[in-house]
This record gives sequence, structure tokens and C-alpha cells, in this order.
Amino acid sequence: MQSPSSLPTSLPSSAISPGAEARLKQLLPELFDPKPVSGQQFLRIQLSAKLTVAVALDWVEESLQLPAQLITPLPNMADSVIGLMSSKGRVFWAVDLLSLLNLPIALRAAQSYEIVVIRTPPDSDAAFAASGGDLSAQAERFLGLIVPQIRGPIRLSSAEITSAADEVEPGLRPFLSGQAVIEDGPVFVLSAEAIGSAASLGAAST
Repeated sequence: MQSPSSLPTSLPSSAISPGAEARLKQLLPELFDPKPVSGQQFLRIQLSAKLTVAVALDWVEESLQLPAQLITPLPNMADSVIGLMSSKGRVFWAVDLLSLLNLPIALRAAQSYEIVVIRTPPDSDAAFAASGGDLSAQAERFLGLIVPQIRGPIRLSSAEITSAADEVEPGLRPFLSGQAVIEDGPVFVLSAEAIGSAASLGAAST
């Protein structure tokens, strides 16, 4: 049996009898009068029991589970930079998102990590540093964000996204483009540009 998500979005009138069509219109009105889908898709990430963030899918390259031994540690880097990782023939930084956002939550050591790979704007500080200062090599840059839990996609309209509340963690605020309130509670929308431009990514740890 087909699941609701696998049903066609419309049905040709010649394929069914008038009586059956009337019955289907009662049961599945959305097939005969589809409504346009509005809003932008985001990937929801659970940082703690009470803190959910999201990043626009336009900036997300992929999400994956990566064994910890496949992340190569880097010396003299910021605490948020765990090391180098590779995916799809590219090599880029693996970053502890909790640490990058200055949250008072520690990433638990694990045998494997959930990672959201995002593209960063070519003109970001992180992209410039990763290119070794080569402006011509900045077409696309990537960051692997190590997160506690990936929850899946969500669609938000621009009307649902408002300014972040005043009680947001101070270290988190510079990375936000807004927040939305859904049935599960507030979702804080991250700015991929702000993450890519984070000064702490290029700072050596002392």
C-alpha cells in the first residue's frame, strides 16, 4: 500500500469514474485542489533538551555520521576546531558547533559524530583562511558542524521568523538570523554567513 507521501499530487479525470472522483474529492481534497507550498526549508538540529536550532537547507551540502577516527586533529587551532575531515573528495574543518556558539554545553566524546556539512560564503573570513589567502580559490568552502542530534527538515515562512528573544544566550546571539515558534517550542535560526565568518575559527588556541 502506498504511503500518503508517495501518492500523486493530482489525478487525471479520465482515469476514474465520476462517482469515484466525487468520493476521492471528499477523502483526498488536496489531490484535486493542491495548495502551493510556501516557506523555506531548514534543517533542524537539537543542541540540548531545551535548545533547537535550524540552518537553511540552501546552505546545507549533506549530513552524515562520521567515525571519530576519521577526523584528523589540528594543532594550534581554536577550541571549536576539532580537526580535518573529508567527504566527496573535499577536505575541510570539522567544528564543534556547541563550542563555536559559545554555549555552556560540552560535546560528548563518541565513537562517531553526527555532522552537518554547510557551504560558507566565499568572502567569509573562514573561507579566506582555509584558502591560505588565495582569493581565486574561494569559489566554495565547506565546514563540518559536529552536532549532538540532527532532527530533520522543517519548513518556515518569513512571517514565522521573528527577531530572537532577549533571553537568548549572549554567545549564541551573533550567530542568529531570527527565531520561530512551532508546536515543539522555539527554533533559533542560524546564519550560515555568521558561522562561516566566525573569527574564532581562525584563532589559535592558547
